Amino acid sequence: MADNDPTNTSPSPQSTELSGLARRLNARAESVLLRDQPEQQNDLRQAARFLDELIRVRSEIAAARTALDATIAAIKSVTGDDELALLRAGIQRAIESTTDDGTRQLLIDLVGGAQ
Repeated sequence: MADNDPTNTSPSPQSTELSGLARRLNARAESVLLRDQPEQQNDLRQAARFLDELIRVRSEIAAARTALDATIAAIKSVTGDDELALLRAGIQRAIESTTDDGTRQLLIDLVGGAQ
């Protein structure tokens, strides 16, 4: 299944699509059709809560990236590229020294690239 995308992966769903899916899962969980299947109702509710949390986290990440871009632009305008290179080198050392995968990924995102 080749296409123009070099990674051959599907694009990530938008928040509105995820929100709609979460609403449908909640509605299905509340449906009279599942009243005799409480485990399935609970699973559907939990899946809907997970999607709502994913939407919230994605929104926070987008806001943080916007703030980071503005901060980098401000640093460049005040300090120049030499100081920015020092900052990037410090972040790179933090990436190499951290043992927490989540922190490592956030730092990688901070410097704007894959490691």
